[in-house]
Amino acid sequence: MKRVGVLGNYFLPERAGAPSVFGAYYLNKDYVDSFKNLPVLPLTIPYLESAKKREAFLDQIDGLVLTGGFDIPSRFFGEEEAKGAKFIYDEARADFELDLLQEVQKRNLNIFAICLGIQMFNVHRGGTLIQDIPSQVPGCLDHSHSNKDARTLAHGVSVIKGTRLHEIIGKESIQVNSSHHQALGMLGEGLRVSAVAEDGIIEAIECESGKFFGVQWHPESLQYEHEDHARLFEAFAASL
Repeated sequence: MKRVGVLGNYFLPERAGAPSVFGAYYLNKDYVDSFKNLPVLPLTIPYLESAKKREAFLDQIDGLVLTGGFDIPSRFFGEEEAKGAKFIYDEARADFELDLLQEVQKRNLNIFAICLGIQMFNVHRGGTLIQDIPSQVPGCLDHSHSNKDARTLAHGVSVIKGTRLHEIIGKESIQVNSSHHQALGMLGEGLRVSAVAEDGIIEAIECESGKFFGVQWHPESLQYEHEDHARLFEAFAASL
């Protein structure tokens, strides 16, 4: 059986409802459910500072899922923080994940990235982010429409023909949920766009080598009722 690393998040101890005074690592159930009917064993890890332990984890997996999460501090892509926007940072995750991706790249593992995940991969490849869509993209859609319930469809995206995403879904448009206020800016090295929203926000990217694809929405929350989104996990599992 194939094994997939699924990166989780850290519940800061100062946040309301923290289960421990030391914080907690967690992984949303819908990520695990997305592989329930597939021959894949999902594994997760905490943020590891030890390169030796990161390598030991990578020795155990055949692919990697980069999940959603909080904002990426602008220092990671060489910009000053945008004024007037509210940010929730998890700098420990950014440090850990960017170090991990350097090691993943050497192994040429298949990667499926979701929401924060594609932003992190873009930064890893030298790209930038739109730090705050509402204040920096005039006439933008409401990309936070699904914040309260990730099962809520928010808007359509156009899928570009000839991309891996189009091959998987088989459609030129799809309805998605939306729960983010940061987005991809300048693309990193070797990446190309595979879907966009009506307001021009990049909604999906892939790697020219074929080893990476990612979406800005949350298919793990839609795969229960929408086959188009379940296909993304099926295609990723088949690629391992």
